[in-house]
Amino acid sequence: MAIRIETRDPGKAGIRKSVETYTRMYPDYADAIGFYGAVMDVQQQALCEIECAADFSGMDIEGSLRRGSPLLDPAALEIPIRELHGVISGVCSVVEQREAPGFIPCKELLEWDGLAEKGFPETRERLLRGAEYAGKGATDTALLASVIWESMMPFYRKCAAGIQDGIDHSLWQKGRCPICGTGPLMGEFRQEDGLWLLECRLCHTLWNVQRAACPFCSQGLEGSLEYLYLEDYTSYRAYYCRSCGLYVKNVDLHAAQRDAVLPLDNIVSELIGLDRAAEQEGLKPA
Repeated sequence: MAIRIETRDPGKAGIRKSVETYTRMYPDYADAIGFYGAVMDVQQQALCEIECAADFSGMDIEGSLRRGSPLLDPAALEIPIRELHGVISGVCSVVEQREAPGFIPCKELLEWDGLAEKGFPETRERLLRGAEYAGKGATDTALLASVIWESMMPFYRKCAAGIQDGIDHSLWQKGRCPICGTGPLMGEFRQEDGLWLLECRLCHTLWNVQRAACPFCSQGLEGSLEYLYLEDYTSYRAYYCRSCGLYVKNVDLHAAQRDAVLPLDNIVSELIGLDRAAEQEGLKPA
């Protein structure tokens, strides 16, 4: 039976409402939630203004999924540098308003060769493969990498939105995104039926995996997944596999009795220490 998954796009109004909701739920983390909410606001504006540069017409979607091949090579997607700079400028302005230490002025960043027409492909390639990042004079290289990553996201999400409806998720069931092949940001157990969905950390597509086995390794036998959680935050769990040592954070929406905006849940679950608890067990994020 075919499985169709609708990826939510809350829009700018939805993001702002969600930020208010999460701030009420987690007042201790209001500053971080507001910070990332402002970044998401920039991304939503970009989604209204950019076009997808990929051409999916004539693609054998079913054949690609059956072969285990994502529909898009993330390193090959054309991203217009001028439009990318516009998004980076917006994200930078959010960072600058927070006076983040270890960052650099936006003007200097935009003049960096690594974000020029010729240098950007190498910068993107390093980010996609998770290489240790060093660029344009920032001492907080993780923040610099995040700014560029979050600025690239709308271009991938725009393309994913145009092809998501054509995906039969019963043909995939893997631990990486069927559209761009990137690993998950986080997962959820859907409130209405408990279906396990993962959300891509790059194009933010939702896709389905089976709950019975690890989706990240060939040793993922039925019943191989375990989980850990923090006592005061039981709706957040880190599901992991001892065979491959990978984990993915998850929110149980039936237990939480709410809808999710997983990028905000990711922020909260990190701040409460769920990633730290997983890493103390010797686990690595998927």
